[in-house]
Amino acid sequence: MDVDTNKAPRTDHSQLSALVSLVALPPRPLPSMLQAKFTDEDDIWLVTSGAVQARTILANKRRKAQEEYVLAQLAKAEVEPPESPLESPPATAVNGSANNGNSNALSPQTMGRIVAILKEQPEILDKLPLTSPQILRMYAANCWSVLTAIIAIVDSSDEANRIIQDSITQPMSVVQHNLLAQLFIDNISEISSDTLFRYLDAVEASCRLLQPGSAQQVHNVRLAVKVVSNALELNHSLADAMFIELSSFCLSYSWVKDAIDLYQRLMASQKQQGY
Repeated sequence: MDVDTNKAPRTDHSQLSALVSLVALPPRPLPSMLQAKFTDEDDIWLVTSGAVQARTILANKRRKAQEEYVLAQLAKAEVEPPESPLESPPATAVNGSANNGNSNALSPQTMGRIVAILKEQPEILDKLPLTSPQILRMYAANCWSVLTAIIAIVDSSDEANRIIQDSITQPMSVVQHNLLAQLFIDNISEISSDTLFRYLDAVEASCRLLQPGSAQQVHNVRLAVKVVSNALELNHSLADAMFIELSSFCLSYSWVKDAIDLYQRLMASQKQQGY
């Protein structure tokens, strides 16, 4: 029997059904045989483009779901936490949280997931209320690890310094001060003099509310001296720019050896400058 070679090649029903499934087309009854002019190149293009589109759709849905998760969790952290006593024992917060009994604080697992998502999708920062000092202070109280990640991700040191300044609470608990001091020390080369001024004001505001000579007050003073000393090591001009403020701070807590040592260092710097 003669075979008509001009007839269009037929596409097998099972192969086409598999192709429809692969490119995520809605399942519909297909005729057992379709008259179609599919070449091998057409088949490859359909499968490849369908798979790419499917992966793109899934990736976009995943990114959207992650964005919604971050925004929903941080909305919980934007709630005002209950007040915590300043006279808490000197301690380092666990797992990067200023929790200190705060029921609004996010869990370490939640913070870890948020940080990972922000590093993968930094554009989410554009949807966070980072211009609100009140919200930033809530982040500092409820999800410290997230706040430090935000500071590391933002584009400029000016923006990072602004966020740090706005997130500083006055007065601070000892736990909050521990976390803030570590943040300063870890990023001391990027910390501006204005940020140091804001930090020093917060330390003094906290110390004034504590019992003079108490362990908590001494701890705060020593920690502040450590932060300032690290800054002076990198930027000697700060000794001149902040001489009055630093001298006043040191003399206000003259019973703390670290403060007197810093004051003597400041005076020696002034002497070298011929003042």
